[in-house]
Amino acid sequence: MLSTATGPMLGGITPMIAVTDDDEGGDMTGISRPQLQVNTTLVTRGVVLIGVGGALALTGVALGSSALLAATRRWVEQLETPPTELARRSWEQAKAATTAGADAWRHGTPGQGGSSE
Repeated sequence: MLSTATGPMLGGITPMIAVTDDDEGGDMTGISRPQLQVNTTLVTRGVVLIGVGGALALTGVALGSSALLAATRRWVEQLETPPTELARRSWEQAKAATTAGADAWRHGTPGQGGSSE
């Protein structure tokens, strides 16, 4: 036989306790378990607030990104040398330095008499 009893008030929710009887042949006789009762109104309100907060956060990210992008464009326009030109020059310098270093390693520096091979 299954009977239910009410327990103490927990935050406005009264848990139901199910009690099993020995006559049913259940494995856990005499053990009561509280039944989960969810306040769906509060869960719904929580989900709505999470959605609204997410929408506000997304709007904030969009506005902040837009402002940073506009500031970066203005800064690039004020530069005397465009960033692409600076990058090209740096790449050419790096290639020249790499070539010079490799040649010095292979052939040695002047006055050193070549490599030890």
